[in-house]
Amino acid sequence: MAKNDYEILGIPEDSDKKIVKDRYDLLIRQYKYKTDEYGTTNEDLTYYNSITEAYDRIMGITHDYSDPNPTSIIPYPIRKLWYKIDTKLDGYQMLIMGVFLILCLVGIITYQIVSEPDYDIKVKFVGAFESMNTVQVCDSIEESLDTDMELSASFFTVIEDVTIMDNHAKNSAVQFRSQTMAGALDVILIDVENLDVYIDDYMFLNLNDYVDKIKSNPETAKLLDGVQFYTYENKGETDRLAGGIYGIYVTDTPVFSQESTGLMWGYDEERRTMIATVCRTSENQDKALDFITMLLEANS
Repeated sequence: MAKNDYEILGIPEDSDKKIVKDRYDLLIRQYKYKTDEYGTTNEDLTYYNSITEAYDRIMGITHDYSDPNPTSIIPYPIRKLWYKIDTKLDGYQMLIMGVFLILCLVGIITYQIVSEPDYDIKVKFVGAFESMNTVQVCDSIEESLDTDMELSASFFTVIEDVTIMDNHAKNSAVQFRSQTMAGALDVILIDVENLDVYIDDYMFLNLNDYVDKIKSNPETAKLLDGVQFYTYENKGETDRLAGGIYGIYVTDTPVFSQESTGLMWGYDEERRTMIATVCRTSENQDKALDFITMLLEANS
C-alpha cells in the first residue's frame, strides 16, 4: 500500500502547515548533511524528490523536479540557463579559442606600440663597433652633446673575421637593409669598409645641400675646417647612385672616444673610422642633420 504524503514526511495527517514545514526543513537538513563512510554527501535524488513532492502537494506548491542538483546554493533557473549557454559554446570551442588568441596578440602588439619610448633620433652603428649597454651609449652621447634629444641605438657589428657564411651576420645584414627600407633609422654611424659595401644600395642621403648650407654661413663654415668627407663618384652611369657627399668623418670626435660612452672599437686606433650618414628614408632628416651638426660642433 502506497504511503500518503503525511506518511512520507513521517507526521500525523492532521498536522498543520507549520508542522509540515518544520518537518520538511528537518528532513532536508538531514538529507544535505547525510554522508557515507568516506565523508561524501549521499545525494539520493529519489528520496529528495519524494519528500519534496509530498511537501509541495500538502502545501499546494508547484515545483520543478528536473533539477539534477537540488541542494545547490545557485538557483536552478540560473544554472539551467548556464547549461544551455555551455552546450552552445561547446560546439564553438575552437573558434572561441582562435578569437581569444587573436585578441591576446592584438593586445600585446598594442601594448608594445603604446609603451615603446618616443625617440627623437634612431642611431645605428654599423661596422667594427660594439657595446654591452646601448642605454649607456645613448646617455653618454646625449650628455656630451648637451642635447635634449632622446636617442636610441642599435648595432650591426661587422669585423674582419666575420664571413658571409656567419648566420648571425647574415641575419643582421637583412635586418639592417629592412630598417633602412622602412625608414626605421635616422643616423647611421658606419666605418669606411662597410660604407664602401653599402653605398650603391641607395641607403644614404646625399649631403651636398647640407654641406653647402654650412659653408655659406660664416658662423658655421668653420665647423668644416679640417673635416673629411666621404664622396661617391659616378662615372656617367645613369643607373648608379648620383655622385656627391654621402658621409662626414667623425672618427676623432671626443663624443665617441670617451670611456664613459661604453663604445668598443673593433680595430686598432690607426685603422678606426667612423662616418656619420643620414638614412635616405628617414622621416626625421632635419633632426638627423642637426645631430650631425652637433657632432661637428663637438669636434671643433
